[in-house]
This record gives sequence, C-alpha cells and structure tokens, in this order.
Amino acid sequence: MDPITSNFLTSVAAGLTGKLLNAAGSRIAKSFSGPEEKEALHLAIRDGIVALLLTIPTETEDERGHLDDIFKDFFQDEDTAKALVGLLRGMPPDLEDLQDIFSDLGFVAEQIAGFVFREAMQAFTAAFLESAESSQVLQPIIKIGLLRKQAGLQEETLAAMQQLISFLRQAKEESISLQAGILHALEKKDAKPMEYRPQLRVIAAEGDWQSRYLRTMWGVCDRLELINFDESACGTGDDDELKISQVFTTLNLANLDCAEGEDVGEVIRGKYRDQQMSGKGRERARRSIRAVGAVAAMDRLVILGRPGSGKSTLVNHLAGQLAQRRANMPEGLADCGWSDEKRPLPVRIVLRKFAAWLPDEEQANAGLVGRYLEKMLSDMDCGEAYPYLKKVLWEEGGIIFFDGLDEVPAGTGREKRKRIIEAIRDFCAPLDKCKVVVTSREYTYKKEDSWRLPENEFPVVELAPFGEEQMGVFARAWYGAVGPKKLWDRKKCDDEAESLFHAVCSQPHLKDMAGSPLLLTIMAQLHGRDGTLPRDRAELYKRAVRALLSLWENRIVRDAGGIKRMEPGLVMQLGVREDVLQKVLERVAFLAHERQEGERETGVQPADIPRADLRDELEKELKDLNKAQEVIDYIQLRSGLLIARDGRTYAFPHRTFQEYLTATYILGKGDCDRMLKERVKRAPD
Repeated sequence: MDPITSNFLTSVAAGLTGKLLNAAGSRIAKSFSGPEEKEALHLAIRDGIVALLLTIPTETEDERGHLDDIFKDFFQDEDTAKALVGLLRGMPPDLEDLQDIFSDLGFVAEQIAGFVFREAMQAFTAAFLESAESSQVLQPIIKIGLLRKQAGLQEETLAAMQQLISFLRQAKEESISLQAGILHALEKKDAKPMEYRPQLRVIAAEGDWQSRYLRTMWGVCDRLELINFDESACGTGDDDELKISQVFTTLNLANLDCAEGEDVGEVIRGKYRDQQMSGKGRERARRSIRAVGAVAAMDRLVILGRPGSGKSTLVNHLAGQLAQRRANMPEGLADCGWSDEKRPLPVRIVLRKFAAWLPDEEQANAGLVGRYLEKMLSDMDCGEAYPYLKKVLWEEGGIIFFDGLDEVPAGTGREKRKRIIEAIRDFCAPLDKCKVVVTSREYTYKKEDSWRLPENEFPVVELAPFGEEQMGVFARAWYGAVGPKKLWDRKKCDDEAESLFHAVCSQPHLKDMAGSPLLLTIMAQLHGRDGTLPRDRAELYKRAVRALLSLWENRIVRDAGGIKRMEPGLVMQLGVREDVLQKVLERVAFLAHERQEGERETGVQPADIPRADLRDELEKELKDLNKAQEVIDYIQLRSGLLIARDGRTYAFPHRTFQEYLTATYILGKGDCDRMLKERVKRAPD
C-alpha cells in the first residue's frame, strides 16, 4: 500500500486549518490573521493528524486502507472543524460529535480490531497541545494550560508526543511519510534517513472516566433545542450552535418569597408560613426565590410547572453547568446557591426514556434505576464510568435529576408511573449525601394521587412565569448569542434586544404569552428572522400553534447511541395530518368560545374544553376511537397546546390561542385577524 506522504499531510492540514478558522468566528480568527500565526496553527494541526494516524492498527493492508480512506474524508468535513474548534479556546474536542461524524463516513468499530476512535482523538489532542506549546507564536493565543488540564492525558502520553514533535521538527518537511505505522523522514542537517516508531499506546488517565463523563454530560445538556420554522430560522444558519448556557434566564418559584435572614429551605418547608400569613414577616423587604437556589437548598425537591415553563431547561442548565464546575472549567456555575468549593457530581435521568426501558414483568426496586443508569452511561459511551460514579454518589454525594415524571408514554397509565416513583424512592433512600430533584407538569402531580412522593420527604414547589425583568434579560441574552453569528456589533445586538423586549411588552396579549419561556423563545426566533414580530396577530398565533402542534416534535435529535436523526412526533407516527388535527382544534375552540361568550362574565382565561368534546370531534375525523385517545394524549403530554385542568377538562395555554382557532374556524385564516381585533375592543387581554 502506498505511504501517506508529506504532500497529503500538508494538503489535509491546510484544508482543516482554514475550516477551523471559519468555524471559530471572527474574534478568534483575528488572532490567527498573520502569516506566522496561520503557519504555526497549520503545523500544530498537521502534527495532530500524524499522531492520530500513528494509532491506526496495521494488521492488514485492507484494514489500513479502509481507515485511511475514511480519515481523508473526515479531516475535510466542515462538521469535523466545528467539533475541533474548542482547541483554539483551550478546550478538548467534542468527542461525541466527532464519533458521530466518523461513523457517518462509514466506520464500524468491529471492522478494525484494536482501533479505538477516542484514543486516536486523544493522540491528536496531545500532539496538537505539545506542538502549540513548543511554538512561541501560539503560546499567547491558545489557552494551553487549560487545554492540558481538561484533556485528561497521562504524563507518559504527553512525553511520547514531545518525542514525536521533536522528530518532526528535525525532519525535512517534504520528506515525511507514514507507512505501516512507522514515520519515515530525512534529517534537515545531512539528509540521513530517520524513522519514528510509536512506543506508547495512547490511553486516558486512570481518573479520566470522570473528565470524560463530565464533558459528555455538559455537551448533551447544554444543547438548545429550537424549532426550525424554515431554513433561515434565527438567521444563524445553524440552530444547533446555540447553547442553553448562552440564553438561560433565571426562573423563580411561584407563591414563595423570602426576606433577608430567612433560610430558603425553611421557607419551602413552611417554617415561616404562620408569621407570613399573620403579616409579622412582611415588614422586611422580600424577594423572589430563584429555582436554582431552591435546588441548592433542598436535599429532596419536586418541581412542577406548566408546559413550556422551563422545567427541563432548568434541569439541563444545572446538570450541564455543574458538570463544568466539577471539571474545573471556567464557565462553571456561579452564584447559584452553592458555595464555590462545592462541586456536586450531576446525574440526569430522563424519565420518558427510563419508562420506555422499564421491563414490564419486574417489580420496582432500587436495582432498576441502577441498571438503567448503567445502560444510559453505556449509551453515552461512558460505560466505564458506572462503578466509579456509583461509588462517588454513595460515598461523596452528588445531585440526581429525574426529569419529566409526566412524560411516561401514553398507554402505560398510573401503574408504570407508580413503579417509577417506587424505584426512585428505593434508589435514593440510601443516598443520604445526594440531592434528588424530580420534575413534572403540575396537572399530573395532584395531592389526591396515591402514587405521589411523600411531601414530608419531597417538598413541592412550582415555577412562576417570566416577569418583565426576566423578559428583558432573556432578550439581551438571546441577541448576545445570535447577534455575533450575524457579525453584528454590540450596539446592533443591544438595539435588536430592545426591539424584541419592546415588541413583547408593548402589547398585553404578547406580554402575557411571553411569561412562558417556550412561547417567548418562539417569539424571539420569529423576531430574529424578520427583525420584528408579526404585526398580524393571527400570523403570530398561527406560527405558534403550528410550532406547538408539530414542529417541536419533528426535530433532529440524537438517539441513545448519539446518532443524529429526525424523530417524528406521535401525530406523524399515527398518520394524522396536521391540517386535520388543526381542523379538530378549531371546531373544539369554537364550541368552547361560544359557551364562554354566552356567560355573563367571561373573564380573560381560556374556556374549559370537555374531554368528551375533544374525543368526539377527533373520532369524527379519524373514524377510530383508540387513535383519537392517542392523539389527545399527544396534544396534552407532548405538544403543550392543551392543558389538562383535571381528568375531564382541558384548556388552551392562553386565551389568544382559543380566539385564533375560533376565528379561523368561522372566517378562514385570511380574515381571522379582524375577529381578534374586534375581540380586543370588547375586552382587555
């Protein structure tokens, strides 16, 4: 087989260098604008590629050729550059994304005995680090010390890479070639042949299980899932690049506040309730209790919220930020209720996935959560972390998030939810050093439910809607993240944030809707794309309804193995067209609206929708009662377009959705804005 030549290495490294700088953004790219800086970066990338290729096993030429072909494409892929761009900021590569890219190009682990992709990327990182450290040009630009700390490599590995870099610096660049796992070259001085045989297999440090787990946790949890209204949504060109940490806005608790000197945990447990009700505790200034502070203050906690209230975003934000804090990343969580020296190990279990995995034939016990956690870590490619992670939870403690108790798949009913609750209690009972947080929508966690967690062990709090101040904070954070992707300066970002904030707060119906973090995010996306919110109210409602109905579910996600794919929502799986479903909702909204308009005092709340009305209208269209019930479960549990008030009635999340759907039923989509304007004249929003 032909050797890999210097021309190939130079060409591939040059291409990757250019793509890396394009992916880095203008601010970082400016640091490498000079010819010396670009050349030094090109050299570091080439050294990394050489180190990576040296890890490829050499048993057969077919195996070697297979990997060589894949790596040629791998290094020329723009997504590879995006996953490697952290190196320029002093951060290790995004190994999860890189593994996905590599697999998409045709690599199957079983085809090459002894080849481990993560080890290959660790070699790349180690060689890049040592090459950058040997360059006086790169030392002040790349955060080498931070990269060394985060990479989690053994000293022997770094020493081996120093030898490799020394060999490459002594060699005539045009003479370098790689064949059968051996690096060949001619010396610069006298052109004598020289060769480099790798002496050390690159392996992670013994404690790297934690670094690897924390980096993976951070990467998974910090992704911001957005709705792609069209290809130009947000104007970013790539919504996947937005992170929760960039736009997260403080969430407060509903109906709870505290004064200076009062312990947040004691307030939640009701210690001050009597004096607050009597007014004795009202003399002092009081403040809202932040959700992150409540989590930090409580050993056990249940957090409730309406659809779109930010429950899962809160969990993902805390899990991701605490992972960074424990990994000593500079972006780690600050001022959240934890003292700086505390770095709890975060674990996040999505209960919808746990319920789907839960064996039907077994009774609930502590082993179920443990077994699922082991399986979950294996799916994250962190299977080796389980025994160590378990040991830390038992001996040191940590924080375990059980997210989405309400999202037990349709058809499993209360029995499976009860088993999950029992499994959580059994698993957490001996973990007296661990915090445990459970989240759920409020309608599925009623006091009369026998399967509820005991409130004396798991106090219950509820998330409050965004207030005006939080809307302003979110608007500034949103454009602080989106603006630079459009190459906007600070003033432009601030102006657009102010425009969004003014558009939301200047109209009562929009301000009320913006209390939902989900709906405010939808409005921000529309504003970011168009530069304004739709003046036609019906257009805004139409887009929000469509988003909540289908697009939020039909999105690109990662499956358990980390592979990107399009996940259809339940409605698509059932074969129900969106226009059919909207027609049913329009009819139901009209019936509810008529009843409400006939009452003397209609108020501003959406009307009750009897379950029978919804079921009957769906059955008329679908000709199938069972399918009608499945669609009801989807609308209620997953889309957030209907809120269950009790076991027999529903309502839209905001009265304007009810009015929009009523208007489209009566007048058609083209004229429904006129009806909404007439409604505004008759009653305030």
